[in-house]
Amino acid sequence: MALKERLGFTQEPLWLMDGSAFIFRGFYAFQNMQRSDGFPTNALFIVTRILLRLLREEKPRHFAFVLDGKGPTFRHDLFPLYKAQRAATPEPLVQQLEPIRRMVTALGLPLEVSDGCEADDCIASLAARYRDERPVVIIGADKDLKQCLHPNVVLWDPGAKEEKLTTLASFTAETGLTPAQWPDVQAVIGDTSDNIPGIPGVGPKTASKIFADFPTLEDIRDGFDRLPPNLQKKFEQHLDAMFLYRQLTTLAIDRCADLTPERLSVQPLDARTASTFLQEFELRALSRELAGMVRNGHVQVALPDDASAPMDMGAMAAPAAPSTPRPSDSGTPGSLFGEGGVPLPWDTDDAPRNDAGHTPAGATGAGGTLRGMPGTPTSQDDATAPAEAASRETGSPPAQSAIKAAPEAATDDASAKSAKGTRPVSEAQARKRALIQQASLFDQSTRRNDTVATCTDPRGLPPCQGRDIAVVPLCGDAARTCPPVSGTQNGSTGPVAFAVAVAGCEVQYSGPVQGLARHLASAKRIATPDVKALLRSHALWRDIPGDRWFDLGLAAYLLDPEERDYGWPRLAARWGDMLDRSTDNPGLLALEMAQGMAGRLAGASLDTLMRTLELPLVPVLADMEEAGIAVDRTAFAAFLDEVQHELDRITQEVYKAAGGQFNIRSAQQLGELLFGTLGLPTVGKTRGGQATTSQDALEKLSGRHPVVDLILDFRKLEKLRSTYLEPLPKLVDDAGRIHSTFNQLATATGRLSSSNPNLQNIPARGDLGRRMRSCFTAAEGNLLVSADYSQIELRVLAHMSQDPTLLAAFREGADIHRRTAGLLYDTAPEDVTPDQRRNAKTINFGLIYGMGPQKLGQELRITVNEAKQFIERYFSRLQHLRNFYDNVEAAAREQGHVTTLAGRRRLLPEMHSENTQLRSQARRQAINTLIQGSAADIIKLAMLAAHDDPVLHGLKARLILQVHDELMLEVPEANAQAAGERLALLMSEVRPGGVTLDVPLLVDWGAGKDWGSAH
Repeated sequence: MALKERLGFTQEPLWLMDGSAFIFRGFYAFQNMQRSDGFPTNALFIVTRILLRLLREEKPRHFAFVLDGKGPTFRHDLFPLYKAQRAATPEPLVQQLEPIRRMVTALGLPLEVSDGCEADDCIASLAARYRDERPVVIIGADKDLKQCLHPNVVLWDPGAKEEKLTTLASFTAETGLTPAQWPDVQAVIGDTSDNIPGIPGVGPKTASKIFADFPTLEDIRDGFDRLPPNLQKKFEQHLDAMFLYRQLTTLAIDRCADLTPERLSVQPLDARTASTFLQEFELRALSRELAGMVRNGHVQVALPDDASAPMDMGAMAAPAAPSTPRPSDSGTPGSLFGEGGVPLPWDTDDAPRNDAGHTPAGATGAGGTLRGMPGTPTSQDDATAPAEAASRETGSPPAQSAIKAAPEAATDDASAKSAKGTRPVSEAQARKRALIQQASLFDQSTRRNDTVATCTDPRGLPPCQGRDIAVVPLCGDAARTCPPVSGTQNGSTGPVAFAVAVAGCEVQYSGPVQGLARHLASAKRIATPDVKALLRSHALWRDIPGDRWFDLGLAAYLLDPEERDYGWPRLAARWGDMLDRSTDNPGLLALEMAQGMAGRLAGASLDTLMRTLELPLVPVLADMEEAGIAVDRTAFAAFLDEVQHELDRITQEVYKAAGGQFNIRSAQQLGELLFGTLGLPTVGKTRGGQATTSQDALEKLSGRHPVVDLILDFRKLEKLRSTYLEPLPKLVDDAGRIHSTFNQLATATGRLSSSNPNLQNIPARGDLGRRMRSCFTAAEGNLLVSADYSQIELRVLAHMSQDPTLLAAFREGADIHRRTAGLLYDTAPEDVTPDQRRNAKTINFGLIYGMGPQKLGQELRITVNEAKQFIERYFSRLQHLRNFYDNVEAAAREQGHVTTLAGRRRLLPEMHSENTQLRSQARRQAINTLIQGSAADIIKLAMLAAHDDPVLHGLKARLILQVHDELMLEVPEANAQAAGERLALLMSEVRPGGVTLDVPLLVDWGAGKDWGSAH
């Protein structure tokens, strides 16, 4: 039922939508959705979907889509720090603002944006102006809008996880307040999103108690003496400021005076423009939804200029001819980067055929879908796509979807019949029906889109010999994958649940893993969301050759390494929509995704990286996780006792130097001591406007007072205690080993990370680092062999830049930092001082990470101007490096990405940003990815070589750990020397991308009973 009917409105309401809020919500809730050429579409998709629902269900007659205007507002004049903490608007969001405006206009909806006026103020003004004439529905979620509530004004959030409707009655019942009090409450509790401080220490609960006795700020001021003493202390310094804060939180009601009822009238929808627009941005599910709305008469449509020509509403649902090749265009693979025609690694030459000789749905050509005509419904089931769009594209169940879909869309298929009669059965439909008949051989239960069989015996699984199949682990429902099984359950033989799809048929299997793994061993290729999770869950999966697997999460990562989540729900939501999914059944969807992803990998020249490096690395990481590393519990306990004793000693010294006790771990109390009692200068502010006591700030104050240096020592030991010494022993298993998880999909540069625990962050330097690492040991009778690359990133930089100074230094085995210092300071290398070498080392490594003058000045403790001169002198002496950096930047700007030595890509759309900060960040990322990413390629190739080397196998050496540029083996003590020499040789012979570097890869190695003595 429509909202206006539920609320019993007798007049047509005025609908006021906070467009800016929903744009930001859509952008951050559904990141990295993009068109095939990389143009972002996430905010555009969410906003359009809400507007289509509104038009379909509510059929508004008067409406305004309100956006924030450009420039400062009256609030900035009152309080210059208003919203000052906010970062620049992300460029991918900025890019979507104009398309969103175009879409709103094409839908016939009035758009309002006034410079110097926030959307909330315009909405409040219109609500106040028209609420006595007609009901007003504010579509928004901003808490400031609650002050607009009135007997004739409601606040509606259709984008919440569960639709939220706030009326005057519900607001009063929930808060005990009136809308008029709301600005006062906000002034007291503050608003971090707008940088309004509020009264420190007063939150919503305390505020509600205060306003029960003191209804306004004036009442609080006049009755100050009646406040509890603890509140008096909090308010006394902010009595004047809270009235300023109220001015900031109070919405204006005198804006947008030119918006008359005529200007707020909804116009007939421009169907052709809207359809073309949705096709342009490849929002095919929304295009189908719009087509159904138009055909079924749910919206008023403007007549085209050539009114005599009939409008083909069926064509609206078909995707527009894209500017770059797409998978469904010609049976050849499309590309995420606009390159088509590349042979598909997930080839279809051997795809299974049905009796008629046709390729079945689900085994179509490169990147094809299960549909006969992409984007056009081919059955009643397909026509329900809009009704499922919300759940598919957000990854949530339909009933809980943020935006409810069209219930009428199920009739689209009937409306799509031609004027001459029933639409003929297409070849694709015939193929699909034939597959359904074939599937009847299994114990089947029909689902909405495709035939799904169920079985508990492997003999009920479809034949898969020589076929491409998909396997998705299920946990109770088809929406989530099972987590990896822990090492102690690796041999479990209990029943499990998997969705298995092949040639358009899906079987949901619940039975022993052994039977399923043996059955699938004859498949040509197996697509699954997380290969490593399967390998860790049961040993039998490892019997399947590694080149048979296709890892969906890994493929998605290579195509877009900036994504945060590559789990199955997220993959299904994002990639299912991008590939115009034809099913919600997990197995069939995974098969479609594998076909589409493989095509895009090939089109982006990432298929070789996937096939020769990243996919072979998966079982290596699984083996390392299973192996783990031994831990000396006794050494951990002794070290913890020593650290705790030292923390107690430092605490007493701090109290003595400070002249009294306080909570050392409290940033507020420490700030009061340092900047109040001791009078030290502040070196920065927190977002809340308080003096910061961050690590960087304290390091700048080092030497000014004994307390500062003691606090720095305290924090170093406290981090060691809380992060490592206390939690790590709790993760040790019964065999005395810790099993870290190695994350292959975590960084945009390709470097591995580890978690649970993060062994890559174990301190490495100084006495504390060595002592910490000595707690990690080899098993009885074994030694640890540690080998790491020497200055690998600088060697990569020398090779890629071809700088003569760097090449010569590495080829001659010279001290690169000493030689660079000689050039910078015009002195012979042997006369370089330790400080000069240290400065050269800082800039050598700093420039790889995009260090600018400000950061370099901080590191070297010189002024920014001196740092600029230092960088200029560096590049003037190493001119090839300057040319290299300039060339990388130019190539990244032209191509939109950078490519590492092994072929890894990172997209850099911000290279063209109008925002200077974002553009500078993209330049730094280009250099960093090129150098650090290539170094990551090298260490991964070294891992493959070590893991698969027959010589190391013969020496019973096992790869157990990777930390940055270091690899570690555990090996019998008698074989340690031979294993170390062999590992160093393998690492030095790595050839990323088949290329031998123009400088030697130097490897240092050592052996010892524990990590500290081996490294």
